[in-house]
Amino acid sequence: MARSTRSPTAPGSGLAAAGRPGHAVVLTALAVATPLCDLLRRFPEFLWAHGLSPGGIAALVAALVLLPPLPPALLLVAARRAGRAGPALAGLAIAAPLSLLALQAAVRAGAGGWPTVVAAAVLAALGAAAYLRWRAVRAFTTLLALVALVAPLQLLAAAAERRLAGQAVEVPAPRLETAAPVVFVIFDELPMVSLLADGERWDGRNFPSFRRLAATSHAFLNLESVDAGTLVAVPAILTGSLPAARVPPTRANFPRNLFTLFAASHELAVVEQATELCPEDRNRLRPAAPAAGTALRALAADLGVLLRTVSTPLPWAAELPPVDVAWRDFGGAAAPAAGAGKREEGVGERYQRLRSAARSPASDRAAEFRRFVASLEPARGTSPAPTLHYLHTMLPHGPWLYDPAGKAYTTPERSRAAGRGETWSREASEMVALGYQRHLLQARFADRLLGELLDRLAATGRFDASLVVVTADHGASFRPGEPPRDGSGANPAETLWVPLLIKAPGQTRGAVHRMPLTSVDVLPTVLDLLGAEAPWPVAGKAALRAPDGAARLPDASAARAWKASLFGDDLDFEPPLATNRHAALLGRLVSTLPVSPARGLELRRLEPGARLDYDPTGRDVPLLIAGTLRRGAGQAECCDLAFAVNGRIAAVQHTYPGSRARFLRFQALLAESSLAPGANELAIYAIEESPRGPRLSSLTAP
Repeated sequence: MARSTRSPTAPGSGLAAAGRPGHAVVLTALAVATPLCDLLRRFPEFLWAHGLSPGGIAALVAALVLLPPLPPALLLVAARRAGRAGPALAGLAIAAPLSLLALQAAVRAGAGGWPTVVAAAVLAALGAAAYLRWRAVRAFTTLLALVALVAPLQLLAAAAERRLAGQAVEVPAPRLETAAPVVFVIFDELPMVSLLADGERWDGRNFPSFRRLAATSHAFLNLESVDAGTLVAVPAILTGSLPAARVPPTRANFPRNLFTLFAASHELAVVEQATELCPEDRNRLRPAAPAAGTALRALAADLGVLLRTVSTPLPWAAELPPVDVAWRDFGGAAAPAAGAGKREEGVGERYQRLRSAARSPASDRAAEFRRFVASLEPARGTSPAPTLHYLHTMLPHGPWLYDPAGKAYTTPERSRAAGRGETWSREASEMVALGYQRHLLQARFADRLLGELLDRLAATGRFDASLVVVTADHGASFRPGEPPRDGSGANPAETLWVPLLIKAPGQTRGAVHRMPLTSVDVLPTVLDLLGAEAPWPVAGKAALRAPDGAARLPDASAARAWKASLFGDDLDFEPPLATNRHAALLGRLVSTLPVSPARGLELRRLEPGARLDYDPTGRDVPLLIAGTLRRGAGQAECCDLAFAVNGRIAAVQHTYPGSRARFLRFQALLAESSLAPGANELAIYAIEESPRGPRLSSLTAP
């Protein structure tokens, strides 16, 4: 018999040499570069948030296409020299990107759980085997190179059209003839219905600072945001016009805005969050640019989160951070290093010094507001020109971390609201109520910070002479079955109805106005109260020049009814939430109730743990309890839980279905008064009904 002369690396064998590393590039580009470039093209806010120019975008695209394929390509090169281990190495190099592609397809289809992961691995292994075995599969992989180039080229084309980045255009504006200082604050995700007790009456018990400002301001009670998203709503407020297209909120796209309008007459002390409209060279509170290495690491980390978002199936996807809030620092930015970011003398230096004192990522938003308040103190040696002070704060927007005193009761990683998705879950109504409570508690903290700002203005003698503006970009809904924020405007009384308070210079008495307004009317109204008008056409109108009349306010009756059903007519937002059918157990000693070991329920995860360490003088307090149960066969899909601290029941909550079968999740918020200084023991019990009343089944901490 003649011996075959065909070598293991000959064309047609499983390790044909020609083009194999290129195939690794193609498959990995399809798995990494294609989904990321498609996301970045559709959501250019990410590129803007990272400060990427068109050249930077081109470099990013090249890196996404060429860098991730290096490991599998090198594996294929090594496979050609590895002898008998070669096929295994080659299979691994091909299976890795194929498994990622399979997981992405599963995510798009809504599949989840370990069966999905196993199926993706099996499909990837079969695909790799087919690739190594059949020449036709390898030829098809070569053709896929054309497909792999589509998304990167589309992103490059979009950048070339300057839709993603561009050079700012200087638009000259006449000098405003006003010497009044301006203080302009935009809160984020603050619905009007949260601030009102009923009808038009401010909830002075929970929001005394808003009521205090309203007493000496024009209170416009009928302002509707133009959009339920920050990236449209804030530019509309600051420009008086709606964007013609969905573009990043930069000065290149919106050269005519509040800051360029005041630049000739006022100094600018500006803190922006989701926009870059202020001229950097005029802003004395401008943040220091990060070092190149730091910026690259942050970009790589955020791209990694984006890739995990499109590739991670449930239930693990639920643990990923949201990527559509600020479009950067998804994992939480580290606190600035001590002494970093000093830019100039005076207010800017003071602001940056205070900024560097931020203790942790959880304190950033509160510390940022207080740094802004501290910067209101006039700096020595500055010019006598008035100042436009502007702050867009991400409060009370989630993540919900703060109690009304400003103590962080959880970490950003653990703060995810239960029951929140495209709509608030109907099946987890108690969790929706808990999310609403947490929003309101954080809104109370925002009110506290507003009070600190008003106190600072009064202490520096600047309140009377200043024009003070307080508004919000959009609202939010907190009712089961409703979307938290609905771009279609299906529930405008919650998602779009927002506050607007404007105190004119010298104003001492409040006035209430009910005329219908939108976000684009804010800037013309501000200018009108300063005796000026926009030097260019705007879509909005000056509110006080429009007829007031008896316009009807948005119908928020359903939202008010839900709010009252949760917190009572006196609107007591303090935890614990008393909506559970076993709320009568709150405050009871566990020793007064029958207790037995739990049957059919296993406590699998408990955060922050069974021991709660509490320092009354500290800035953190462990109040949010979260975890997972696994139920046995035949157990009810959900159950009620009692949370006891030091032997006394401090919270009662209903569980809700987890992402995996037979798993239940829970969250509960404790009152700070339930904790004693030092170590506190947390115990969790399932509540069972019996003829003699409720009994407890003890769950052991994992």
